[in-house]
Amino acid sequence: MCLFTMFQLFLGLLDIPINYEKFTPSIIKVLYVVYMVMAFLLMVNLLIAMMGETHWRVAHHGEQLWRAQVVATTIMLERRLPRFLWPRIGIHGANYGLGDNWYLR
Repeated sequence: MCLFTMFQLFLGLLDIPINYEKFTPSIIKVLYVVYMVMAFLLMVNLLIAMMGETHWRVAHHGEQLWRAQVVATTIMLERRLPRFLWPRIGIHGANYGLGDNWYLR
């Protein structure tokens, strides 16, 4: 409950949780506003750091991810192609006494 209340206060959905029937020193209100501003800046900084780390990771593994996606797409398209249309790439094994298999160079 405390975390949810803090989240609502952080978003500005609730007022400052003080007793308005009693006198509250101004320093309490000032400290609360400073605390909320600092918490907001800290959360924004954390969000920027997380997004920067994700961008760095994708940038460094982008080429590898791209190659994996190209291979996955090629394999998917080849599986949808009827077998009699598959091209024969390589060397027929019968030419070298290796049976009726195809081998890549």
